[in-house]
Amino acid sequence: MKRVKIIYFVAIFMAMLINIEAKEKIDAKLQVVLDLGGQMSNVRLMLESYALVGSGIPYSNPKDILKKSMKEYERV
Repeated sequence: MKRVKIIYFVAIFMAMLINIEAKEKIDAKLQVVLDLGGQMSNVRLMLESYALVGSGIPYSNPKDILKKSMKEYERV
């Protein structure tokens, strides 16, 4: 009976470890998706700012926004 309890305990412990590893993999994948979303948003902002600079529209100072977004893009 004692062996059965030990085997049961080890099986539960192993299942918990597998569950923790799976959660870490899911969290890592979620972080990748969030990072890619941020990068896509930043690229959109850079293209918009570049178009404003090229068109000569000074609304909301697109040159500074473009410089900041380029630094942010290169940082990641």
